[in-house]
Amino acid sequence: MWSNYQTFQTILSHLLRRQNFQRFRFYFKFQFAFENQTFTVEMDGQFVGEVGIYHPDHFPGPEFGWMVTPEAEGKGIAHEAAGAALGWVRQTFDWPFITSIIEEGNARSIALALRLGGVIDASLPGVDEGDVVIRHDLRGRA
Repeated sequence: MWSNYQTFQTILSHLLRRQNFQRFRFYFKFQFAFENQTFTVEMDGQFVGEVGIYHPDHFPGPEFGWMVTPEAEGKGIAHEAAGAALGWVRQTFDWPFITSIIEEGNARSIALALRLGGVIDASLPGVDEGDVVIRHDLRGRA
């Protein structure tokens, strides 16, 4: 677990310098519990969201997901946090791809997943009828 945290901190540090993610003051607290590996996103000491890998028993495989509080919506926090975390996933796991499974009515999350470079892949299973499954290539970018 510690090496994964160090890897993520290194990647996050690089991304902050390279992409100038200085608009928000947030940090990630790595949580490794059960089947999930997630990062808590805080801004000014307040919880504003979570991003990471989720794998409940009823999911077809590991899923890359995120959530932000209503107060944090529309401020770019989910995009920045998910982008950094997706970089961590690429560096940490030897997987060809990971999916985001999104309810079809969640237009903001679908748009974010596509902005992160994902593509809709109807051939991959979701969890519920109508889920939009977005595949993120983990081999194409570092």
